[in-house]
Formats: sequence, structure tokens, C-alpha cells
Amino acid sequence: MTKNELFERIVRILTDSFEIEPARISPESRLYDDLDIDSIDAVDLIVQLKPLLGRNLKRSRPCAPCRTSLMLCMACCPVRPLPDSSTDAATMARARMVVVAAISLAYPVLVYAAMGRFEPRWLALLLFALALLRALSTRQPLWWAAAAGAGLLAGLATVLNQALPLKLYPALVNVVMLTVFATSLRFGPPLVERLARLQEPDLPPFAVIYTRRVTQVWCGFFVLNGGLALLTALYASDRVWMLYNGLLAYVMMGLLFGGEWLVRRRVKAAHAHG
Repeated sequence: MTKNELFERIVRILTDSFEIEPARISPESRLYDDLDIDSIDAVDLIVQLKPLLGRNLKRSRPCAPCRTSLMLCMACCPVRPLPDSSTDAATMARARMVVVAAISLAYPVLVYAAMGRFEPRWLALLLFALALLRALSTRQPLWWAAAAGAGLLAGLATVLNQALPLKLYPALVNVVMLTVFATSLRFGPPLVERLARLQEPDLPPFAVIYTRRVTQVWCGFFVLNGGLALLTALYASDRVWMLYNGLLAYVMMGLLFGGEWLVRRRVKAAHAHG
């Protein structure tokens, strides 16, 4: 397959699978910045290209050049990866995402530790920082909406000088995650299936069904966890709010991960012997 043929195939995939206008696509297009393609979408792109490239595409997940631009992808997949100097933008984007995730995980503890020492309007700076980092780390409208929601809560905390808007942030995160998982069920493929294809691009039919069920379970978890996050923000003490959202919620999440791993092993074993 020539590079021109590969490019034409990529254009068709981007148009059909991601509803991107053909006029926006060129060999110089950047997946993140120009086409709003995130890392998981890039996996879908590589999975769809794999049957066309055959043995030339030996990796099961997109390498750094493939996650950066179409030109680098076309140069990389049929031949070899390009130098790391071409991946600075992707590296910075990943770094921002890691910072956002770390601050989000520690957010309840950080806010609780600062309560009594600083007024809520000053604590709102942390939430403003989260909103800004979130907006800079993505081109996806949903995450822009999440950043706007965080900014709105921070603005309310600043104007009212009250802690309640700050305590509502964990509930907002659960609403966003529920939206991400639920929309993937509605429009497909389910998010857990897309993550599973990072390790195993060619999922068997039973695994596709299983990953859809797991996505549904996570939707239920976000409904439950988001509801409890809201209740603790509205009615519980600051300490109880921190303990639930900064500790117990993560324990529940870990138990769900562990339970799903055990069930997955049993499902795989059952189909291996079936």
C-alpha cells in the first residue's frame, strides 16, 4: 500500500467513524489539535488500519508518532517510528492530563486540609487551576463542558465565599464520567471495549458482549458514587465529605476493579474450555 492509498483510507475512516469533514483532513493535520482525536480514538484508527497494513503494523496500540499527526502515522506504520523529537506536543498533553488527574484525586484532601486556614474564595484558586488545566488538555467538547462546570463552581465559591461549591466538584466529576461511559454505550463502541482493544485489538464476540456489560456496571457505579458525593456535600460534615470522597470512594472503585478482574478471569477460562 502506497502512502497516498493509506492517506485516502485514513480519510475515509476519519469521515465514517469520527464524522470529521474531509476538508479538515490533510497529511499535516495533527490528531489532537486539528482533528479532536484523543488517545482512545487513535487506538480505533490503528485497529481499523491493521488489516490493511498486515505484518507492517506489529503494535497493538498507537505509538507516539501515530498519536501526533497523520503524516507521522503514515511514515511510521508501514516502516518504522520517527525520532522522539516529533512527539513534544503529545508529551506535553499527556503531562497536563497526569497533573489534572493527580490534583483531582487529591482534591478532597487538599480542600479539607486548607479549610479553616483559608477562606473559600482563596481555595477556589485550586478549582480554577483544575478548570484551566482541563481546558488546555483536551479538544473534546464534553471535557470543555466539564472545565466550564469546574470554573462555574470556582466562580460561585469566590463570589459567595462559601465552601459548598468547592465540595460539589466530586459530584461534577461523576456526572462527567457517567456521561462519557453512557454516550459510549449509546453511540459505540463502549468505552471498556475501546480500552480492552489497547491490549487485544481483535476481541472475540464474547469479549465484546462482556465489555459492554462492564461499561454498564461502571455507569451504575458513577450514579451511586455521584449521588453519595452530592449527599455528603449537602448534608455531611466537612470531615465526612473528605473521608468519603477522598478515601472511601477510591476504595469502592478499587473493589470494583478487583471484582471485575476476578470475573474477567472466570469468563475467559469458561470460554477457553468451552
